[in-house]
Amino acid sequence: MTPEEMKTSAIKLYGNKYWAKRLAADIGRDYTSVYRWATNRSVRGVPRFVSTFLEVKLRERKLNAIVKKLSKP
Repeated sequence: MTPEEMKTSAIKLYGNKYWAKRLAADIGRDYTSVYRWATNRSVRGVPRFVSTFLEVKLRERKLNAIVKKLSKP
């Protein structure tokens, strides 16, 4: 996952405001780590666990929306 893809996914999940702090809290990392990944200042790039986490959370959100829609009377 590229830094831009990470940022886009995180904004979809958390909104435009404070997305980096919310992501950091959810994955148990410091905000500065998330900032480095997002601005491509990390030597290793975005860790795989972060991209997996974001992908799973976004799929979970879609699934919950489908279930909610199907459960309406």
